[in-house]
Amino acid sequence: FMKLHIYIVFLSLSFLCASTHAQQKKSSLEVGIKLMAEANSGSGSTMPFYGVQLIYKKGEHGGLETGLFYRTARQQFITTFYNPVTNSSNTITSTLSERFLSLPVLYHFQSRIVNFSVGPSFDLFLGWKDKSDKNTVTINSYTRSSTIEIGGIASVSKTIQLSDKLALEPEIRFNPIFTSGDPYAHTAFGFAVKYKL
Repeated sequence: FMKLHIYIVFLSLSFLCASTHAQQKKSSLEVGIKLMAEANSGSGSTMPFYGVQLIYKKGEHGGLETGLFYRTARQQFITTFYNPVTNSSNTITSTLSERFLSLPVLYHFQSRIVNFSVGPSFDLFLGWKDKSDKNTVTINSYTRSSTIEIGGIASVSKTIQLSDKLALEPEIRFNPIFTSGDPYAHTAFGFAVKYKL
């Protein structure tokens, strides 16, 4: 009877250890560097989008994707001056670059064929820089109605394994911004280099 108890305890501990090991194998963390070319539908400009990516996988397919990314957006303003003496007008275009820190919080689904990510994005306004022709016009001040922009992200990617731990992941991403007074969207294409920890 005592031997039976010892045997049952041994089997239970063995099963617990095996289950824990299996769960550990199913959970993984990937860190990567992402670089994308991003087109802005509001301004029509294409700007770089880059940063550090984290993917926590729980199970074989599902997981959480996040990271910190640096984003710029170009804004243009057209001002027309009228001269009543000469009865003529003059148009001046001023340009500035907005800077954001972007934080996505996405559900990530990964398979051998294709990967999907979907979820909200949060863009924190960091500041701006005058990009106008200094011989024509200078922007002295610029303010935004909101310092945080909220949007949504939907992306499709493909994992290409370079080794057991290193992978290359081309990606296409669509990121509409909802909280702006004049809604716009980012459409991006690029790639990430990921390392499995």
